[in-house]
Amino acid sequence: MISIGQCRHRIAIERKTRGSSDGAGGAVSETWTTLYECWAKLEPQTGREIVAADQNVHRLTHRVTVRFRAGVTTAMRVNYQGRILAILGTRELMENGRWLEIMCEEGAPS
Repeated sequence: MISIGQCRHRIAIERKTRGSSDGAGGAVSETWTTLYECWAKLEPQTGREIVAADQNVHRLTHRVTVRFRAGVTTAMRVNYQGRILAILGTRELMENGRWLEIMCEEGAPS
């Protein structure tokens, strides 16, 4: 069970938005826009280091728990004090519409 007092991390859930068109159907720029900000319980889960393109890459997973919000998808991301967490998946805790658990990875390309 989660108490509201455990939600002490202020996060923003963001989605990618396209900038102006280049006239050929492509977007000139893509930016991230904050959909909403909320209090969350942020818990580090696992850490690993992999080698990609001859470089060490650090990946950390986090469990982020917030009051339930419909529509959070893997196309979005969590921003916590400038730290970017890619959303890997979500699930409603206890199926009662009160809490949403968001599994995230820090260090993943966004």
